[in-house]
Amino acid sequence: MSPGSEAPSFVERLDPRTKLLAVLLLAALIFLFSSRESILTSTAIVTGGVAASRISPRVLIRRLRFVLWFLVIITGVNMFTLSGDTVFELGGLFATREGLITGLVLSAKIVLMLWTSLIFVSTTTIPGVIDAMETLGRPFRKRLGPVIMVMNLTLNFVPSLVHTAQRIKIAQIARGADLDSGFSRQLHFAFSAALPLFASAFRSSEQLALAMESRCYDPSIERSHFSTLRMAAPDWLVAAGIFCCLAVFTLSSLGQ
Repeated sequence: MSPGSEAPSFVERLDPRTKLLAVLLLAALIFLFSSRESILTSTAIVTGGVAASRISPRVLIRRLRFVLWFLVIITGVNMFTLSGDTVFELGGLFATREGLITGLVLSAKIVLMLWTSLIFVSTTTIPGVIDAMETLGRPFRKRLGPVIMVMNLTLNFVPSLVHTAQRIKIAQIARGADLDSGFSRQLHFAFSAALPLFASAFRSSEQLALAMESRCYDPSIERSHFSTLRMAAPDWLVAAGIFCCLAVFTLSSLGQ
């Protein structure tokens, strides 16, 4: 580490398997339970994850721009379709208090899951995600080997596709295209870049398939790794804490 570089955050130092398990357990906690206690617990866990990962709140709020209209639509559909006590009437449609609460709860769950995914993506490298998936899927390698292989290849292709899209954008700007003057021009760029982007992806996938076939690659055979993952005490504490929260709400729901 260079003298001027910032030390990694607590979440960045966690084992990738811990973070992947935490995301899965937290997703189950968020979407399986709708009580006020479960929502507050999930919010507290996500808030603690944001603080421990040192992600700027501005980044989280900025990410909500892409799903804001989706959240408004979800809230509106629930508000005008579910039965209950009428709050107001709009064009012959009756908005209910129960529908509004259901829509807001569902929107809050989506926001929490979005922020959870952002924490995981921002603090975990792609090789770390691949190693975590391969390690956790080791007991099911014979059955899920091809599935894990496809998911790993997909993750490896993401940086390549992003780099190709950036090269296409730079090439169009060099030819005089104005891509920063409005949404319509950016949409036109997306449509015009789709064909060469897909062509590059298919070309790369074909080359990769030929290379894997020539090397007799078998997804059911365990491969060696350059670095070995080791879980420390903080990893076990984080995974056990989220698992205990999930177990408590599961037992409480079964007892009701």
